[in-house]
Amino acid sequence: MDCGYGHIAVAGYDIYRNGTKVGSSTNASTLTYTDTGLQQDTEYTYSVAARDGANNTTASASLKVKTSLGDLNVGQSRVLTDSQIASIWGGIDPQYSPANAVAAVQSALPQAEYEALFPIRIDSPEWHTFAASKPYYKPGQGDYYSYSNLIAAVSEVANIKYKLEYRQGAAWNHRIFRLDKAAKTETLIYQNADFNASWNLTVPIVSKTVDFGSFLKEGSAVNRKRELAAFLANIAHETGGGWAMAPGGELRWGLFWNEEVAYINSTNIGYVQTHANYPPVAGKSYHGRGPIH
Repeated sequence: MDCGYGHIAVAGYDIYRNGTKVGSSTNASTLTYTDTGLQQDTEYTYSVAARDGANNTTASASLKVKTSLGDLNVGQSRVLTDSQIASIWGGIDPQYSPANAVAAVQSALPQAEYEALFPIRIDSPEWHTFAASKPYYKPGQGDYYSYSNLIAAVSEVANIKYKLEYRQGAAWNHRIFRLDKAAKTETLIYQNADFNASWNLTVPIVSKTVDFGSFLKEGSAVNRKRELAAFLANIAHETGGGWAMAPGGELRWGLFWNEEVAYINSTNIGYVQTHANYPPVAGKSYHGRGPIH
């Protein structure tokens, strides 16, 4: 018996998401479909079934796709899952935890050695003796540069990762993210107005990430101490009250100031500059204060 089969043309297509039909076309020439109502950062499996005039169907191979996490506006934050942090932040390295950063500082510079380095720092007994008769003296001044404050600052900073992203070939066209590692919260700090301009969307993004918990955690023990010494030299710069022939040497007077002298015990406001992206706070003074130097 001889059987012959006629050819029936495709009349349309049925679109399936995760096995459920979500759309169809009644025109064989319609070859695109836009899906809506999807969740961010979620994987979906799609397949298409070609349908002829007799409603016979032939299914395509499945295709897996994943939606993007979506964009934040400047100042907005969102809590990320562990897998999202691994994907877009390279994960959280436990060796760079705040506890390990603190241990690294305590190992390189115990409290007794820190206090020996800065014996006349603000609020020390020697500071009060020397400064008591000076116009800048504050009787209730606290230990601004205490060892405990140093440790607290290291702990807070070690909980932070920063990421700079920019369009390839245009470093000025960038945005900056901040990740609170403990809270797993990502915040968009800044974004250039042209970063997501339509003419720019096909330009690749270059990404650079820094984990501040790596402070004193990389390189040899000697280089780690050099890194700490450089940090202390930086915060002590212009905060020293000594002079070339100061008793005990000029370096002994490091961290004597925590504020620019002309502004101590004063209501003066200075160093205020306007900036479109980083506007100053009204009524606040931006004169040199402590480690800002």
